[in-house]
Amino acid sequence: MKKLILLILVVCSTLWAAGSFNMLSTRHLDILYDNGLELAAYRLYRVADGIFERFMLEFKSPPRTRPKVYLLKSDFSNGYANIVNNVIVIYVSDMSPYQFTPKYEDWVVFCFVHELAHIFLASQFSPYIGWLRIFGHAVPAAVQSVLTPLYLHEGVAIMHESREGEGRANDVLFELYRKNALASDIGLKFASSINTVRFTPGGASYTLGYTLLKSLENKRQGTVNELIEVFSNDPLATFHRSLRRFASSEEVRSWLTAEVNVRGEMLTGLSLIPSKLNVELWRVYYAFSGYDEAGAIYFYDIFEGRNHKLVEVSSIVSFAVNSKRQLAIVRRTVKDGRYVNRLYLWKGALRETSVEHVIDVAWMDDDKLALIVQHNDVRKIEIFNTETSSTQELRIPQELVPLQIAASRNCVVLTAKQESSIDLYLLRNGTVARLTKDGKAKLSPVIVNDTLYFVAEKDDELRACKLDLSTNQVYELGVRDCVAAVEWEDRIFSIKPLPGGYALFFEPGRTILRSAVVAEVLNAIGSRPEEMTLVPKRVYDSMKLRFVLPFPYIDPVENDWGVGTYVGFWDDLIENVATLDLLKTSRSFRANLSFTSSGRLAISLTGTNESVTFDMIVSDSNYRALRNDVLFSKLGLVIEPGGLTPKFALGYACGTVGGPIHLHRFADFSFTVQLLPDMYFELSKAFAFRQLLFELRGKVSSSGLDFSTRMVLPAAKTDLGSFDGFLGLDSFAVSFGMVQGETEEYWARVDFNGHVSYQLPLRPYVKFGLRNEEFFVQLGFEDLISGFFRVKQDYAIISTAR
Repeated sequence: MKKLILLILVVCSTLWAAGSFNMLSTRHLDILYDNGLELAAYRLYRVADGIFERFMLEFKSPPRTRPKVYLLKSDFSNGYANIVNNVIVIYVSDMSPYQFTPKYEDWVVFCFVHELAHIFLASQFSPYIGWLRIFGHAVPAAVQSVLTPLYLHEGVAIMHESREGEGRANDVLFELYRKNALASDIGLKFASSINTVRFTPGGASYTLGYTLLKSLENKRQGTVNELIEVFSNDPLATFHRSLRRFASSEEVRSWLTAEVNVRGEMLTGLSLIPSKLNVELWRVYYAFSGYDEAGAIYFYDIFEGRNHKLVEVSSIVSFAVNSKRQLAIVRRTVKDGRYVNRLYLWKGALRETSVEHVIDVAWMDDDKLALIVQHNDVRKIEIFNTETSSTQELRIPQELVPLQIAASRNCVVLTAKQESSIDLYLLRNGTVARLTKDGKAKLSPVIVNDTLYFVAEKDDELRACKLDLSTNQVYELGVRDCVAAVEWEDRIFSIKPLPGGYALFFEPGRTILRSAVVAEVLNAIGSRPEEMTLVPKRVYDSMKLRFVLPFPYIDPVENDWGVGTYVGFWDDLIENVATLDLLKTSRSFRANLSFTSSGRLAISLTGTNESVTFDMIVSDSNYRALRNDVLFSKLGLVIEPGGLTPKFALGYACGTVGGPIHLHRFADFSFTVQLLPDMYFELSKAFAFRQLLFELRGKVSSSGLDFSTRMVLPAAKTDLGSFDGFLGLDSFAVSFGMVQGETEEYWARVDFNGHVSYQLPLRPYVKFGLRNEEFFVQLGFEDLISGFFRVKQDYAIISTAR
């Protein structure tokens, strides 16, 4: 039995493959990419070694394992560096303009520079950490990473991405976000914490990290490299102690402090997402996702002076409204383990479409939509007829990268990038004309009647503007520091970033004539794209052995002792993760395999001297709905000397309630039906009322009815812990509950949300109350780390795609 179990574990762990990719190899790294991304891979191939060698001249040691760069098809614009694997993942979709205005010539190359900085910084192993490589590269990389503040990582990456005149350091939107971050209560401590309830546009680790390092360089050139060398040699001494050698605490605090003066009347609470604006009659439409509520489309009624929720939508990307008050909604979904933007139509009820890969949307009239659609790494403009479900492509120059779109009955306007210049382009009657020629930031175009509203960069500020399409006159609206703006009868409504998020603002209009537009007609054909001349290999991203950690086992109570081994396997993309632990003691043997996949599969197999237990969870998300939901099944089998015990259950969960402000998130609605070995039916419902979070749960089985309820108070922010972030308590949440049934219980619980070693989540809790009329106290830790690798067992919407 033992040999059979071990054989199954080893075979499952080594043979599972996540997918196949094309591969090009340079002198220093491997580039793997999806079919259809050949040109993106070729562009990176030509410059990758030169960039890599520039990093080698600056950092004291190169990566110890050969880096791999994965280029993946995705509608999600982002990338990340997995420093444990020395893997860079780039989603080949240009950065969203709300994250920063895309001042780069090629998104893939730009993202590669940023992520390569993470790989090189993480490879500066301390001498007393480097020897851990005997257990696998993942072990010292993980230890060094935990000790390295996230704001140091991001600050270094932004400095490198910005050295060629590109990047966030040279971007007016990032500068606006940075000022708001400096005015927030985040500080270095929580800028590294991945589980903080604090939020600021632009990301605290990016904005504060870059501010800190830039201030050091302004004080004396070369200081950042010296700081990295000092800290990397002795990370256990903490980053703050290394930093004190180059700047005092007073200097650092002064660098990270600013005041923000926001003009206008704030009409909403703080949202965690920016939004474009639409105007229809006296309604201003916007997207909103709060700290304690799900994402939704709202409108502000100007006459009533009130906000109204129209429809809840998870993962909103974009939306538009027509004169019939029908919504076109683009939301991010997960399909086959990848991010896909899907188009929906809504007017009281949902109407599905088959249109995917949509970046932005605008109504041309009540029956036609103008879309930016992504095909591989090329963006196109398409017209979608909602009555016939047919599409028509509008030809644009091949060198243009559309970012955002606006439309009216007879024209389409784009915010688009050509190389690193961003301008407005007009599509009308089969011609393409450039409306602006300054190449500076343009955001959130929307056409109301015959007027184009947008936000433009001028004198290092973002200003609300409008363009009269009938006279080609450009006006400033007197509103600054916003990301979207529209006008209604000399009233200006805008979305502005704040220290805690984004909000809808109102200001009186102050229209000023700025200039006239002279449209320049362009050739819609453009230059012929280059062709890749290299022949790639076909390779598989299979799970590989990543670490082997032996550990001793001692049980003085049972007088038992032994030795165990903990082994980790995963693929480069961490789409499939397997852990194997083997334990042999003087009395028993135990083997356990846990496997999870982004394909919605989780398996656990445990064998001991007495039994073998197999558990499997299979889940399937419905990407057609406006809210996340998941259908799951649980299968299991216990093999014992006395016989077999099968296990089987089905369940469904829809939506989420709660969020960062509560430190808890529950399924809006869920039910579970277990058929084997015992039958029961369990139902849950969660809702929020005045920032109080409630969950009700009932379970019916052969033994009777079990009922439980729980109430969670909004988390209280704290500012406890060290200044630099090595140890901190971000917040805590208090909850109360009761259980009635086989057990009678009344309890209170306090969850503490902190971190240690800069970014390692730490969630201790204390629970106390009466259980069957006897007092009890329970201490424990929420398991946050496994949430990054495993399918959660509470089914409150499973999300494991990368």
